[in-house]
Amino acid sequence: MLYSSESNYSILEDKTATGKKRDWRGKKVRSSLMAAHYEGLEKRTGAPYYGKKAEKVCDCAECLAFRRDN
Repeated sequence: MLYSSESNYSILEDKTATGKKRDWRGKKVRSSLMAAHYEGLEKRTGAPYYGKKAEKVCDCAECLAFRRDN
C-alpha cells in the first residue's frame, strides 16, 4: 500500500450503486459489540470456541482498501 506524506490526496467514500454512503463505522461498532459478547460466553462456558470466534469477529474489517473505477 502506498502512503503519501503530502497533502495532495482526497478522502474516498464508499457508496452503493444508488449513491448511498455505506456505514462501515457502524458495522465495525456492531462487530466489536458481538466480539465482546463472544468473549463473555467464553468466560461463562469455558469453551475456547467462543474466544476464537471473538478474535475473528474483532479482527474483521480492520483495513479497507478501495479500487478506483475509471
